[in-house]
Amino acid sequence: NKMKDNTLNKVRELVTKYPNNMELGKKVRQFIRHKEDEWRIDQFNRNRAIEDQVSTIEEMEKKVEKSFND
Repeated sequence: NKMKDNTLNKVRELVTKYPNNMELGKKVRQFIRHKEDEWRIDQFNRNRAIEDQVSTIEEMEKKVEKSFND
């Protein structure tokens, strides 16, 4: 899986860049959240017309909220 390989490579890069540093945990958590957000956005956009797609979690949450309130 290409995404999994890219993710593993990014984590390795972070470990090399921040060895034995308390910032490492913070950086890895930020990276994982970013990847999870990308996945959520991809799932939301799947099978949607281009004009209905979103590029941020905030946009996605607004569209979901609007669809439940309409």
